[in-house]
Amino acid sequence: MSNILVVDDMAMCREPIAEVLRCHGHVVRCAADGAEALGVLSEQRTHLVILDVNMPDVDGLEVSEAMRRGPERREIPVIVLTDRTDREPITEAAQHGPQAYLSKKNFSVDTLLERIDTCLSTPTSSGCSDRSRGNS
Repeated sequence: MSNILVVDDMAMCREPIAEVLRCHGHVVRCAADGAEALGVLSEQRTHLVILDVNMPDVDGLEVSEAMRRGPERREIPVIVLTDRTDREPITEAAQHGPQAYLSKKNFSVDTLLERIDTCLSTPTSSGCSDRSRGNS
């Protein structure tokens, strides 16, 4: 059983993902923005973060950057979930550590679960570094 943090400012994206993960045996916390996510990360041991890029105030890239600065959080794998189709957020996020990437427009639950399993079964976050777009 893994502790997973799902961060997205849109409940219609965040809540269904959280429910699927709970059904697969994970303990899931949700955050509606980047500031809330950083608070959860400081309070609870987290094994993986699913992180939206586009959020008001503290965006996903800022959360990822803050995670990489904290020694206790730098090895937490991050799956970036974005609705952006340009490569800029993916390229920028890559500068903040090993991650997997899924497009909100193209991802499936099976693909998400596959990426989560890959990230959690690897001793370090490098198992998440395939930069997969999840176009299945």
